[in-house]
Amino acid sequence: MDAFAQLALMTKAKLVFESENTFLSFPALSPLSYPPDRLKFGTAGELTPQALSDLSEFARITNQIPRGVLAPVEEGEYLWDIYQDVLHTAQLSGGAMSASEKARYDAAMAVLYTHSAEGLRQPSAMLTAYCQYRDAHIKAQEDYKNCQFTAESSADPVVQAQWRNVDEPRLREEVQRLEREWLTQGFRSQVEEAQQIEQAGNTRAPSRAWDEWQKSFIDDLDKDTDTNQIRFAETGFSPSDLFDTGSWLRFTLTNAEMTRLIRQAPPELQTIFGSDVANPSVDSVSFEYRSVALTRPWLRPALFKARFWRLGAAGGELSDGGNPPQGDCPSYITALVFARNVTIQRRQQTGAPAEKLEKPGTLFMLAPNIKLRQLSLARETAMPPRMVPRVGSAAVQPAMAPQPRVAAAMAVSPAGTMRATDAAATRAVSMQPRVALAGPQKVLLLKSQTFRALEQIPERRPIPTPRPAPAPAPAPPTDEVTILAFICKRLPRCPDPDPALTWV
Repeated sequence: MDAFAQLALMTKAKLVFESENTFLSFPALSPLSYPPDRLKFGTAGELTPQALSDLSEFARITNQIPRGVLAPVEEGEYLWDIYQDVLHTAQLSGGAMSASEKARYDAAMAVLYTHSAEGLRQPSAMLTAYCQYRDAHIKAQEDYKNCQFTAESSADPVVQAQWRNVDEPRLREEVQRLEREWLTQGFRSQVEEAQQIEQAGNTRAPSRAWDEWQKSFIDDLDKDTDTNQIRFAETGFSPSDLFDTGSWLRFTLTNAEMTRLIRQAPPELQTIFGSDVANPSVDSVSFEYRSVALTRPWLRPALFKARFWRLGAAGGELSDGGNPPQGDCPSYITALVFARNVTIQRRQQTGAPAEKLEKPGTLFMLAPNIKLRQLSLARETAMPPRMVPRVGSAAVQPAMAPQPRVAAAMAVSPAGTMRATDAAATRAVSMQPRVALAGPQKVLLLKSQTFRALEQIPERRPIPTPRPAPAPAPAPPTDEVTILAFICKRLPRCPDPDPALTWV
């Protein structure tokens, strides 16, 4: 796809999916496309070598540290390495709760969590409902912004009238309805009050929260080893049934909208593609999209905001809180945007059917001259690996030796081999294990099912509306889906120890 369409698509994606403290990072230097059946993860009864390799590949892709509009192309340190370092090396402030504070804290925790038969913490019914209504509200806001940008870019008075008189009032009412339901049926006030009490209690007695966070990420239980002897911490996405439902939304960009988007493209994108690009032959580009949250059973995002811990002099800084932030972990990937059923309508083919891209990974593939320049720039500006020893993993996976992108076990069957998409290999991965295993793998999957808790799910976890309108018929099966973008969360200053606390 030419620079005109690419720049417009990326700009609109940023307008729709970015929010405060988040940004999009695009895997344009190495497009990622998958067969849908491989994303569903397959047979019950065993975790096959192919599936284990897929899980490892997906985990390593989504736990790299993003630093800009272009996703990393070479693997370095992973989020789980940095997070585990903090869990084992941080210094905590002192403190304890009074009897009344502890009673209030325990009551708040009962609102938010329950415990499974295995003793693992999981979300309460109230927290589950809260997250469902919250995420339905977020999804409605994304739909509103998508349609708004399209209508405001059109010079057709009919399109503008349709938006002004029909679509805008309807979509606005939907956003407001879901916000009301989030408040009344999603227990918003109760849950958010309990969360504030939990945060205050953790600050008063840090060791209690820290013990729970450490227990949620035990190296021998929460990391697995694939058939290429690569260690990884499981990462999946939610909802897992998105390929079987009709809840996908659609981007349709006309030439007029693309022209407008290019003029308001962020400087970093204009630097990559140029600011003076146009292509009158492209009449429109259309595709279905769906945003999904990453699930990490081992991660407690509250750690990044907590002010009751600090690192030693040699510990470095995760984020300086700047704009953009700098540090060992200035941001991390919290969600993905999938795309499928990509079609392009060209003006010289008026009346002809739209051209369908069989490999949607080409949607964001950079032109060779742009790719070469950006690849060179990415390597020149890449952050060097940290010299801090990693806890529990250095013996298996040295910090200075990035692992290969594709595990050897991907060739166990013809279906598992990688197919080339231009210069980048397409990947087939799976995220949702539903099998019973023995030993550490069994514990890994058990913790995944239990700790796939909604308090773990990032702020942008989109799931189906609790009271949906009748869904359209599911789209016909497609050959591939692609990761259009990574949704990344910027970290505030971290660590940011509170000087008012007691430090030893």
